[in-house]
Amino acid sequence: QNRRGRLYMGLEPATDGVRLQASWQTQGRLLPGTVRDGSRTLVYEGLVTEPFLQESILLHLVTDGRVLERMQSLRFFFEFEVSP
Repeated sequence: QNRRGRLYMGLEPATDGVRLQASWQTQGRLLPGTVRDGSRTLVYEGLVTEPFLQESILLHLVTDGRVLERMQSLRFFFEFEVSP
């Protein structure tokens, strides 16, 4: 709290050769964006003034249904880097 930093949202790699892409829209606290499985993208940069950050995200998922043979678990994660 009361420190500057960057918040990233990531998506762990998919299994069985399935490629996933997630795009989202937000209400303005976080940046809208896109992430592919196995990578991360910036969703917030600035001063953190509160102990919690709440946001609603409208998520859109894209994959190739021809290679999707069974249910897949999606594992999103967040990483925060504190600025010096």
